[in-house]
Amino acid sequence: MKLTDATRNRFYGEVRFIRALAYFNAVRIWGDVPLVTSEITSIADAYKFGRAPKAEVYAQMEQDLAFAEANLPTTFTGANLGRITKGAAQGLLGKVLLTQKKHADAAVALKKVIDANTYALQASYANIFLTTNEMNSEILAAARYTKGGLGVGSSFSTWFMPVLPAAVALTVNGNVGVGQQYNSVDPDLVAAFTASGATDVRAAASFGASTVGTVTQFFTRKYADVPTSAFDAENDWIILRYADVLLMYAEAVNEQSGPNALALDAVNRVIRRSRNLPVATAAPTVDLPASISQPALRTRLELERRLELNFEGHRWFDLVRTDRAIPVMNAFFMRTNSASRIDARKLVFPVPIQEIQTNPILTQNEGYL
Repeated sequence: MKLTDATRNRFYGEVRFIRALAYFNAVRIWGDVPLVTSEITSIADAYKFGRAPKAEVYAQMEQDLAFAEANLPTTFTGANLGRITKGAAQGLLGKVLLTQKKHADAAVALKKVIDANTYALQASYANIFLTTNEMNSEILAAARYTKGGLGVGSSFSTWFMPVLPAAVALTVNGNVGVGQQYNSVDPDLVAAFTASGATDVRAAASFGASTVGTVTQFFTRKYADVPTSAFDAENDWIILRYADVLLMYAEAVNEQSGPNALALDAVNRVIRRSRNLPVATAAPTVDLPASISQPALRTRLELERRLELNFEGHRWFDLVRTDRAIPVMNAFFMRTNSASRIDARKLVFPVPIQEIQTNPILTQNEGYL
């Protein structure tokens, strides 16, 4: 195919974003991972790749995302809606830098997304997740799905639903497919929403409850849909959205020298929306005070991220990034009378034994057999 340099670089930008995202997830899950940036042409070559230091993998992510930022358009429309954009690359780069505690660089990348005015918070929190409102103004990047027996539907609606009484199942998923309850809302999160107050509209949009006999089950509403058949729903998986960017920007600024007006405005926009208040208008009754301290803002950001981004795949990585996973999780285990405990070795997952058996050059993470 004869491609212009601009078109070729756009395609490269899209796939380099995807590579960066894949490596970002891999490093956060396993730590050091094999780094492959050239074609593997033989089975023998595949066995030459051991685990590269995660610093090298992060450096590759930064290169990939810088290239993507430079070569991707600001927006797509029509049939191309959902392709990777410049803002998505900037937002993911901000998260990659923030995870490495490069707070000043992260703030710069995230501020570009904010200053571009390409994205905006949805007026209604619940509207973010409607299947009739996909790729809305808040979505920077999403893995897209389409139901209808085409083989590209999403499974989230069926996976996350509990086994519901018929009357409840009818209103949640049209009684199509039986809920698998692979993931359920812990009462601890429900308690956090209760403590946030009745005016926090995110609770009603985030979870529902079903009682069978004396047992109450909480389930996420973010992926509710009426599937064409079981495991064939419309729900996209949101990778990155604007509220996440705003909260990350506030964190990046706060971790440098404490809060400033721009950082507080970013987090206050998210808080106002959570109360159904106009996001661009000062709301003194809910806004954080200008005098808030660095530690206090750090604590509030942890809470806001937990509530705002619940069941979107960020909580564990947030706790690890902020060095809060061990105290928060062990306090949770004690509160729920669990014998489980974690230490620093459990901040990464075990390398799958099948991978080590396939390629013995790979090593296991400390603390796992």
